Amino acid sequence: MIDEVTKSIKAQLYDRISSPLFSSFLISWLVWNYKFILVVLSGASTKEKFTLIETVFPDSQALALQGGLFPLLTALAIIFLYPYPAKYIYKFSRLQHQELKIIQTQIDDETPMTKDEARKLRNEAMATATELDAQIDKHRLETSHLKERIVSLQKEIDEMKGGGQKPPPATEHSVENPEINSHTESPVPTVQENDFPSLTDEAQELLLEAIEDKSGTILHVKFIGGTSIQTNGKNQIPFEEREIVALWESALRSLLQYGLIESVGNKGEIFQVTDLGYKTAKQLKLPPPSKTEWEFASEATARLKNAVRWDVLLDRTSPTFKVLLEEYLDKYVPPNIAVKLRHQEKITEKLLAAFAELKALD
Repeated sequence: MIDEVTKSIKAQLYDRISSPLFSSFLISWLVWNYKFILVVLSGASTKEKFTLIETVFPDSQALALQGGLFPLLTALAIIFLYPYPAKYIYKFSRLQHQELKIIQTQIDDETPMTKDEARKLRNEAMATATELDAQIDKHRLETSHLKERIVSLQKEIDEMKGGGQKPPPATEHSVENPEINSHTESPVPTVQENDFPSLTDEAQELLLEAIEDKSGTILHVKFIGGTSIQTNGKNQIPFEEREIVALWESALRSLLQYGLIESVGNKGEIFQVTDLGYKTAKQLKLPPPSKTEWEFASEATARLKNAVRWDVLLDRTSPTFKVLLEEYLDKYVPPNIAVKLRHQEKITEKLLAAFAELKALD
């Protein structure tokens, strides 16, 4: 109980002391009444002190003015008037400090380095250059290995085509890439020719890119620096982040499970588009614009109709269309660079289709 009361009193005193008015008034009162402080702290007798105090405050008016009103007015001046000159003085001092730093920098620039400083700087530069050279050599080696592996896989495909060989079935013991060929351990979904399988955006993009490849081939290669899912001369994985790689590997698995592609060989690295895959891709080639894309295209057309021609809106290379595309991506696509890159091409086609149909209705 006593501790709580003590803490409460201390908190109240701290609030009072930390108040700007109280601290300003206390300083002002000490300045105005320094004679009174000297008398109280002097070594004179008590009777002499009272006599001296009467000379400091001869009457009640002096006590009221010097002991209360003048310190209060001074405190108010400190609170309300002092910040104005203090602000300009602080600004001036900061400017002077900046000028001194500029002068110091100029002097340092004009002052030649000592031999020890030059040697230290040269050693740091050489160490950095060596580290960069090592990283470049590492990436070159990884790129070389990846290119050699791709060429080897492409030769394997050509040999199978030329010799009329049927790809050997993938078994549990022969598959080297179980992450992709795990479909052999689970039932494969049945997809009829006219069915439209539920594919992710990445799976649709991968299938559409694969049918543009002259041999309809998809290569899935893992190397020291990461993973590559390549078709039509392009690596579909934009960033070597595990989340992005897993997304595209899942897309490859879904195409395999729906029978839209098939594994060639027993290593799980080569895949080719099936007849069902080509037929499904034809349905994917021209996806209709969504309601959101229709509404955006209609609003943009109404907004720009009197200022922009139709041929500008239907030209994907025009600055106007690029601005509208970026506006749509910022408004409707999550603010993530990788996500925007994945959706940009498909949204471009859909917006162009929406503008084309709006032109036909005009």
